[in-house]
Amino acid sequence: MRTQTRSGLDAALRHMPYGIYVVTTITPKGAHGLTASWVMQVSKDPPMVAVALREASASERAISAAGAFAVNILAEEDSEMAERFITPVNRFEVPPALNIKWGLLQLPLLENALGWLECQLKSRMETGDHIILIGKVVRGRLNKEDRPLTTMESGLQYGGLHLED
Repeated sequence: MRTQTRSGLDAALRHMPYGIYVVTTITPKGAHGLTASWVMQVSKDPPMVAVALREASASERAISAAGAFAVNILAEEDSEMAERFITPVNRFEVPPALNIKWGLLQLPLLENALGWLECQLKSRMETGDHIILIGKVVRGRLNKEDRPLTTMESGLQYGGLHLED
């Protein structure tokens, strides 16, 4: 049996396509958001989605404390928005100003997004170095018909892989 090399495994995992989303929540200091690609629907009835975030990251702590999060679905032409929410700064306060709508759960929603889902946090599951946060969708909206942004079109990748050598 061949030993898996880190570079070979990284390459294989990086070829798994994912959608790219901006996940938002609210904190006592204001709006919080991040770019996420490990997002998926996990139940139809009731509608539920899961987001995998690095354990103990600022984003994981913010969503856990708020008890709610929104998944903003980006369109294919929204690569700049995805890149904006990767940087480690207050992404809502850097120019240019964002068009924000406050949702049913008082979460920041990106008005120019393809659509969004507002989710009430229902459970969390520890999985290696990430936490899977599962939210019940309480409201969603499709703002326009378009192709969603994915890792394949954007070139953005998040492997999240840390193997012991």
